[in-house]
Amino acid sequence: FFFQAEDGIRDHCVTGVQTCALPISSFVYSSDATISIEDSSVGSVGGYGIGGYWSGHAPDVYVSNVDIGATSSAALYFDGRESTGDGTVELADVTVESSSGDGLYASGIGEIQVSNVDLGAVSGDGVEVLARTYWYYYDSTSGSYIYSDLDAATDFSAEGLSIESTSGYGLSFKGGTASISDLTVGTSGYGGLYAAGLDSLTLDGATFTSPTGDGISSTDGYSYYSYDSSATTATVSVPDVSLTDVTVATSTGSAFSFSGGSVTLSGVSGTGSTENGVDLDGVTATVVGNTFTGNTGYGMSCTEDVVLSSCSGNDLTNNTAGTHQIGRAHV
Repeated sequence: FFFQAEDGIRDHCVTGVQTCALPISSFVYSSDATISIEDSSVGSVGGYGIGGYWSGHAPDVYVSNVDIGATSSAALYFDGRESTGDGTVELADVTVESSSGDGLYASGIGEIQVSNVDLGAVSGDGVEVLARTYWYYYDSTSGSYIYSDLDAATDFSAEGLSIESTSGYGLSFKGGTASISDLTVGTSGYGGLYAAGLDSLTLDGATFTSPTGDGISSTDGYSYYSYDSSATTATVSVPDVSLTDVTVATSTGSAFSFSGGSVTLSGVSGTGSTENGVDLDGVTATVVGNTFTGNTGYGMSCTEDVVLSSCSGNDLTNNTAGTHQIGRAHV
């Protein structure tokens, strides 16, 4: 585990196994440890703000009431790629001035809990979480690196998360689950939220402003290179997506786009997009009491195999292409 800080760190409580060598970094290679960082300030740094990577059993990490300045790499970085994928990371009352990498990057972590976290301008993704990753080590006998897969099935939850702006995605998830409430995302370069191969995605109270690409998109799988089988492998899930009180304004793609699984939309607003208000592709959907207006495409666009379990009380007016496109061919 490590800190980096040119301007110093004021740390109230750090427990577990650690060494410290400021201002460059401090590392912990922990087993069955708990690491707690509270009431701290990290200045602008030429690397990561706070983070760690580990082998063996991943420690539980708690970060509370911490301010981080500008960072040239990810501001918050947690990498369990050489672990058993069972660690927990809790972030509460954390602010980040800006980051030239991701705001929060995590891979190979069992559970991530976020509460009242504010991320400033980010050059990468605001939040990037990879449940499936890989790890490697150098084998002195063979004189080569040995690679192996890791699937942590990450459970991500957040209550109170703000992202000022990103050059990448606002949030990006591959695998696991995500449950988020009270979310605000400013302008984003690739899209507001991208989810691939999740078992479930729940958003309750979220606002996305002017995303480039789709505002929120979910697909039922993704491909990755498996080092265990030495082949490109596709992972497929049947995502259960539920959105309540979510607003996407002026996206350059569709405001919402869902492929595969089940989708429930209630109190959702997608307006001013250059494509459709909502794209539904091969899903079973409940769409009740939503607003999809002022879009260049359709208010709703559905492929021929979409099953609308319930569709009522939706405002589909003032869309350039029309209200509801039914039976669209798969792309």
